[in-house]
Amino acid sequence: MNITISKLGNNILNLEHKGSFILLNSFSNAGFLGLPICWILFEDVGLLYGSLYVLVGTLIHYTLGIFASIHSESKKVKNSIKEVLRFPVVWIFGVVFLLVIFEVNIPLPVIGFLIL
Repeated sequence: MNITISKLGNNILNLEHKGSFILLNSFSNAGFLGLPICWILFEDVGLLYGSLYVLVGTLIHYTLGIFASIHSESKKVKNSIKEVLRFPVVWIFGVVFLLVIFEVNIPLPVIGFLIL
């Protein structure tokens, strides 16, 4: 819905950088202040649900949002999909999803290295 409203705003305002306008107006930055507030108000359960909200929002932002942004500039679906697949976040989500689905146990030294 927000993407549609942003596209309508692009048409009304006749902006030069339409893709940037879509990204800025369609997706929130809920993680920076939202997660601490969730934790303060609702403790661990609030942080869990807030984190899930931010996770899903980030996934939508880096897939559908980037696609809509690039597609508003280039108008070619194939090029837009190719550009979305260039973002490392999309690949990381895919790898993590597969690790969770197949219940892969990551060795502790690897986890320790990744935390640094």
